Amino acid sequence: MKNNLEKCQLSQNEIQSKIKLLVLSIFIGFLFYQFGFNYAGISVFIFICILSLGFIIINKIKVVNYMGIFFMIIAIFLSISYGIYTNYIFRFLNKLLIPIALISSFLLITYENMELEFNTFITLVLDRVFGISIPNITNMPFLINCIIKKNNSDKKNGKMKSILIGLLISIPVLILLCIILANADSIFGHYINNIVFNINSQSIATVLCKLLTSIGISAFVFTLYDSFSTKLKKTKADNVNNIKINSIVVITIFTMVSILYIIFTKIQVCYLYGRKDLPQGFTYSEYARSGFFQLVFIVLINVISIILIKKHTEYNNSTEDKSLLSLYSLITILSFNMVFSAIYKMKLYIRVFGFTRLRILVSIFTIFLAFILIILLIFIWKNINLFKPIIICGAIIYVGVNFFNIDEFITKNNLNLLVHSKSIDKYY
Repeated sequence: MKNNLEKCQLSQNEIQSKIKLLVLSIFIGFLFYQFGFNYAGISVFIFICILSLGFIIINKIKVVNYMGIFFMIIAIFLSISYGIYTNYIFRFLNKLLIPIALISSFLLITYENMELEFNTFITLVLDRVFGISIPNITNMPFLINCIIKKNNSDKKNGKMKSILIGLLISIPVLILLCIILANADSIFGHYINNIVFNINSQSIATVLCKLLTSIGISAFVFTLYDSFSTKLKKTKADNVNNIKINSIVVITIFTMVSILYIIFTKIQVCYLYGRKDLPQGFTYSEYARSGFFQLVFIVLINVISIILIKKHTEYNNSTEDKSLLSLYSLITILSFNMVFSAIYKMKLYIRVFGFTRLRILVSIFTIFLAFILIILLIFIWKNINLFKPIIICGAIIYVGVNFFNIDEFITKNNLNLLVHSKSIDKYY
């Protein structure tokens, strides 16, 4: 968009496309003004559908990318959950995840040969928002001026387009004037309230704040959608990707860690699963129920470490390579025991203290980690793209959890557990 502003060389098709985008952006800003400051419900679904449909109408689907379509479907499903459940945790998370899913979808259905690598893709998404769209908001007045000048040179359609631009500019002006007049005359305000704007007792400051925010949303949507009309700039590889680790060092570290994990697994098999007589001072109930979060944390560290170290380790011969792959696999297999142990411990803990949101969500995350370990084991030997299957698996599980009535599940099961235990967290 910047080059167009500097040269002000827009074709007739480009002008028409940008006018359509401007109308769409104003309409989206109007919808945000109407729904964005109220309690989020089915309006979120309507808003996301219009954003998706508007993008397809303006920019078209240039590449049939199934991951792009998948991301758009995920965003739409997450928006539907606002009209069904009221879980504040998911409502907060979805405010972040829905825009990320939409922008990811737009990138994938617009540009060919998109690399679905974690670092590259996240950089592209962040750059699209903070590096292109937001900075270009300041260029909008110059773009509108460029369109007006271009239209003035067209004698045939100049008047109609000037009228259209005048109408578009007059909309926020009329809204602002109506707000001020509505506060100046209560009868006028009453009729305006009933007919169009649904403004009742809001102060001028509140309305102005909402109006400015809505205008900001309109401008952001315009610059974001307009940015997809330009070619994709390939990001430069970070210096971090060039870091290489000596394979002998890695083999030594992973060998020591593997020995520790084998000892830990042997102890768990004997005492946790086999119920061998515990050392003096330990009770099985306390031993079995403790350590869940620590195990989940270690499994997460194992997964991240293997992915990063495998990517950055430099080996000198096939023997070192096979040794590394074997150690990665051994630690991954031992991590399966930690996942199973964590789930087993949480099951025993819930049996005594009952269900809570945190316990359920962390248990689901642990199961997700088990799926990641399976994918990781394949990645170690086949060198597949980890990001794509993990995203698909995680997105499906997350959407499923959004439509799972956690509070109802907690209430029903805790009432059943009360019969056998008096230690249930009765708050739930």
